[in-house]
Amino acid sequence: LIRRATKESPDSVSAHLVLSAYIGREGDFAGALQAARDAVAIEPDNRSAQLREAELLVEIGYRDSDSEQIQAGRAIVDKILEAEPDSPEGHFVRAKVELSNGEIDAAKESLETVLQARPNWSQARYALGSALAASGELSRARVELARAVEIDPQMSIARKLLVKLHAQLGEHEFAIELGREYLQRHADDIQIRIIVGQSLIRVGRGEDAYAEVEKIPEEDRDAAALFALGRLDLAFGRIE
Repeated sequence: LIRRATKESPDSVSAHLVLSAYIGREGDFAGALQAARDAVAIEPDNRSAQLREAELLVEIGYRDSDSEQIQAGRAIVDKILEAEPDSPEGHFVRAKVELSNGEIDAAKESLETVLQARPNWSQARYALGSALAASGELSRARVELARAVEIDPQMSIARKLLVKLHAQLGEHEFAIELGREYLQRHADDIQIRIIVGQSLIRVGRGEDAYAEVEKIPEEDRDAAALFALGRLDLAFGRIE
C-alpha cells in the first residue's frame, strides 16, 4: 500500500519518506536511501527529506565501513545545522555520525541537546543509552534505555541492549524477565537466550537455565551455545 501511494502520488514527499522509514525498519537500507533521495528530488529544500538521506548515508557507511558515505551524510547535516543550529533532528543525525566515528563524548553532548527539546523521543533515548554504555556508564545507560522502552515498547533494539546491561550490572531477575519478553518476539536470538540462561544460573535456577539454552535448535548452536550447555552439563555431573 505504501509503494502504491508513491506511484499514485509521485510528487508526495511524505509518501516517499513513509516508504523510506518502513523499508528501512525492514533492513533494506539501499531501498530506503533511494526513497529518501526521491523525496529530496521532489522538494530539495525539505529538511525532513535531507535529514533522512543523511541518516541513511551514515547507517550504510557504518555498516559497510565506508567513510565516504559517512562524510557525505555529515556534510548534509553540517549544512542544515549551520542554517538551523537548534534543529533537534539535525543534532540527532549528527550524533549518529559521531557515534559511527567513535566520538562518544561529542555524541552524548549532541543527544543531550536533542532531548532538551524533545524529551520523549525514544530513538534519541536509545542512542544516548548506547553512547553511555559504550563509555562504561552502565547505570546511566540503563536509565535511558528503560525510558526508551517505556516510550516505545516495540523498540526491540533498545530492549535487547537493556537485557545485556541488566546482566552486566548483576540485576539478573530483571535480565530474565525482560529477556524472556524479548524472546517471545525474537525466539531466534541466540545471544539473548544465552544471557537469560546465564542469569538463571546466577540466581540458582540451573535446570531452568539448561532448558532455556536447550531451546536453541541443534543446527543453530554456535560455539557460545555449545559452551553454555557444556558448562551446565559439567555442573550437573554429566561428564560424557
